[in-house]
Amino acid sequence: MKTQKTSEKEPFYDFIDMETVAFLMKKNRWDVKYMAEKVGVTPATFRRWLKSTSQGYLSADAVVKIAWALKTTIFTVLSYNCKIVRGKEKAQIPKEK
Repeated sequence: MKTQKTSEKEPFYDFIDMETVAFLMKKNRWDVKYMAEKVGVTPATFRRWLKSTSQGYLSADAVVKIAWALKTTIFTVLSYNCKIVRGKEKAQIPKEK
C-alpha cells in the first residue's frame, strides 16, 4: 500500500489506492484507455489518477465505477485512511492545521 505524501502547505491524501488498481488492471490485461472508457472519463484523467497527482476532486461515484469495472469491492480500491462523507458531514470535519 502507498505511503502518504505530504506537502509543506497541507497534507495530501490518496483516496484510491492506485497501486491496487494498476495491479488489477495488469492482471486483467487492460490498458488505461479501456479502463477510462469503463469508468467514463478521458484516458488523460485516468492516467492522472493512476499517478495520484489529481485525486482531490474524485467523487464517490468514480470510486464505485472503478470498483465495478474491476469487479471488486469498494473497500479494495479505497486507501486505508479514506473516509467518504456527505455534504453536511464534510462541513463538520475539523481542518488540519
